[in-house]
Amino acid sequence: MEDVEIRGRGVVYLADFHRFSAFRGVRIVFSRRIRVEGITVIDPPHYSIFNEPQENYWGALSINAGDGNTVRNVLYSNIRVERIEQGQLFDLRVVMNKDYNPEPGTGIEQVTFRNVSFNGSAVHPSRIYGYDEDRGVNAVEFISLQIGGEWVENTRTDLILLNTYAHNVVFKREYTS
Repeated sequence: MEDVEIRGRGVVYLADFHRFSAFRGVRIVFSRRIRVEGITVIDPPHYSIFNEPQENYWGALSINAGDGNTVRNVLYSNIRVERIEQGQLFDLRVVMNKDYNPEPGTGIEQVTFRNVSFNGSAVHPSRIYGYDEDRGVNAVEFISLQIGGEWVENTRTDLILLNTYAHNVVFKREYTS
């Protein structure tokens, strides 16, 4: 699929995954040029990715590139997350999980988070992790990111963790009049 756009102007109902009946969410696979805009997720089900007991699958907004895939040109825009019971706001990782991936992904690049806010508290720091020097995360831009009522304008280890394979992660604040 190309030019995938998920646009909300109200409540988003999370769908059951046919293979994972306990999980609900929005799942996008084998796609190019993805835009997710104007989504408000309210009171997700208890056992969704917002309350995932396995640390490697935390992340309300998550991109996990495995199986030799590259994830590129993704925009999250106007997203509000009210509460997370267990987990983290976002999780961008190039991964290899021996149970699910025969090989790691090749990279994540050109991802933008614009006007994303999280009003809850007591979550784990978000992650941006590449796999190795050749399979990293590059060019992640946060524009007007707000966590717990505070504007995030730089990498703060209490909120966001980066490994040595994450490059060109920038924070900006757009001011509206």
